[in-house]
Amino acid sequence: MNRLIIIGALLLSLQSIFCQADSFGDWIMRIEMGIEEHDKRLGRYEVTILPFLNDQTNERWGTYHFGMNLQRRIINYGKLEVYGGTGIAYEKATFRRPFNHQLFTDEPVMLILLTQDQYRKIKTPLNFLLLIRLSENFYISSDIRLNWLVYRRIGPSKSNSSGFPYSHTTLELDDINLQMGILWRIKNLNFGVTSRIVNYQKIDKIIDMHYITDSSPDQKWEWYNPLRFDFTVGYSW
Repeated sequence: MNRLIIIGALLLSLQSIFCQADSFGDWIMRIEMGIEEHDKRLGRYEVTILPFLNDQTNERWGTYHFGMNLQRRIINYGKLEVYGGTGIAYEKATFRRPFNHQLFTDEPVMLILLTQDQYRKIKTPLNFLLLIRLSENFYISSDIRLNWLVYRRIGPSKSNSSGFPYSHTTLELDDINLQMGILWRIKNLNFGVTSRIVNYQKIDKIIDMHYITDSSPDQKWEWYNPLRFDFTVGYSW
């Protein structure tokens, strides 16, 4: 008898956990804005050139993000919902640093050290959003992204020097990351705050300038995760 009572209680508990909740809807569109810490790694230039490059030595934040995503629900199981989709993402890094302008052309170029503080990227993310319902209006969100780089542009902010801007189109996987946060829903609107937890990114040969001193010359990817926060506004239907 006691076993039957225990089993019944467990079944009721499971039912309450995975009961059918009021879902977001079949589609979610989200707009996001984010800010990230500077990547100040300069490797061999850190001692000799950094003091002459900029006055940003003590500046912490300066990589900005903006994006829009459209996602379709693919799983709806009680308090768990999973959405998949794509969108467009814009990134701008403002830390002044040297870069390898030779990689932008097959033509002979002058072997001089150029610097930039406006590095822009446009990406197309393939993303999966997991939502776990905590209460009527609050959710835990987990966002897994595979960001495909389609365009990059480099330029200085204060001058129009010869040769600038440097840009080209491409199609390559640039980074894979995981963001987690809290989402608040009110009717069809939702608002979220997330932080990046994991970031696995392709080493950027345009700006790496030998900063990864503990890696092999053939290394193409790295685990590097400067602090990043995003604020999102979404609409579901």
